[in-house]
Amino acid sequence: MQDCRLNILFITSRADIGGGPKHLLDLISSENYENIKKYVALPKNYELSEKISSKCRKCISIPHRKLSFLKLIELRNFCRENSIDLVHSHGRGAGVYSRLLALFGIKVVHTFHGIHHENTAIGKIKLFIDVFLKTMSSHYICVSEDERQKAMKSGVCEDSFVIPNGVAPYPNNPYQIRPTFKAGVLARLSYQKGIDILISYIKDEEIKDIPFVIAGSGEEEESLKEKSKQFENLAFLGKTLEPQRFILDCDVFISTSRWEGFPLSVLEAMACGIPCLLPDVTGHGLFKETHSALFYDLQSSKDFKEKLFELKNNENLRLELSSTAYNLIKERLSVEKMAQDTISVYQSII
Repeated sequence: MQDCRLNILFITSRADIGGGPKHLLDLISSENYENIKKYVALPKNYELSEKISSKCRKCISIPHRKLSFLKLIELRNFCRENSIDLVHSHGRGAGVYSRLLALFGIKVVHTFHGIHHENTAIGKIKLFIDVFLKTMSSHYICVSEDERQKAMKSGVCEDSFVIPNGVAPYPNNPYQIRPTFKAGVLARLSYQKGIDILISYIKDEEIKDIPFVIAGSGEEEESLKEKSKQFENLAFLGKTLEPQRFILDCDVFISTSRWEGFPLSVLEAMACGIPCLLPDVTGHGLFKETHSALFYDLQSSKDFKEKLFELKNNENLRLELSSTAYNLIKERLSVEKMAQDTISVYQSII
């Protein structure tokens, strides 16, 4: 355990079920953070609001994914009243608050949780804001090397530390070959996660006998249900507060994300030894490098189908992927290592 005695304000503009809020909860729950005086700014009345707040000395409420200049002034006063040494923000919305706080002489670390800029007017405005704000914090953390390269290419930071997300592995790899072959998806139902792409794949007649179950909620939930209502092999289960239980009931884990930072849902599946079928997109580079998942071309339904049946029909391949993925989590991607590396960043700044 590292000895790090600091007053740190963590900021997240989300506290619903998702990768960024879960990352923050895991980080501040680590025993490495026991000597840190933790404070948090986050939206109230969401699934993870109370859990995150309970780990901290004081909490200040901010809007969900919305900038308020009145809250910015409150945050500045909160930092002064509580002798905050450092602000650590998570995600784009929180990063706007933190880097504006840097104008008041507050030291800031910002963690990206996925970098993407839509080729729209709004997307270009967001990119302009990110590029403008980059000089207000010289300390950035990316959750994968893929994300670091994308951040530098898009101009939102000059360089950054790379600290991969971490999860707690299941005590022993529980994966077993069963007579079933159920494909599971655990994701926010948004454009980024590409559930519409999965629905387009399922239209293939050859796939109709494979059951797909999707856990999660989001802004596209109703439209996705409408698009898929004719498919009897696809079920939406809604949000789950027990992701591990859901994952352990699956025989293979599927992602159709258009892009990622370093997806916690995939890490959680691997921590349970569940073989993963992933698109070859930004954020999955380490999995490809370590051969811990099977990959397909997101633009090719034919390739998806072929890889899916390769997993279904090759039990040895599933067992091999299960073992490789589980060992990757256990040896390289633990919560404690993530926490230790993050504290090292704090110490390099203070």
